[in-house]
Amino acid sequence: MVFCVTGVSGAAIALGSYVGTWYIGIGSGSAAISSSRSGLIAETNRATMTGSPDYTVLYQFGVVADFSSTTLSGNTLKEFGLFSASSGNKTFEVEGFATQTFSGSEECQITITIASF
Repeated sequence: MVFCVTGVSGAAIALGSYVGTWYIGIGSGSAAISSSRSGLIAETNRATMTGSPDYTVLYQFGVVADFSSTTLSGNTLKEFGLFSASSGNKTFEVEGFATQTFSGSEECQITITIASF
């Protein structure tokens, strides 16, 4: 199968144009990430992508979601994921990270970069 540079660039733009309906979810689950998982282990909140997709790098785009101090207050986060629905649904991407505890004055911004190769 031949996939040229134009096709790769077009794929990134096509995916990015779909991004307005994507959401980034955050959670407190700590189990290992595996290919059999379809979502977050313990989702605590989900936010709509903010702004427009960033196409400044060829063949990729970035999406951003902001979580306010009110939303995060008292939460301990260990995972995030990219979804195409406001609730339920399978995730396109799941990432785990070191425990982050929020006391009520911190905010969080998550950026996910999708690359087309």
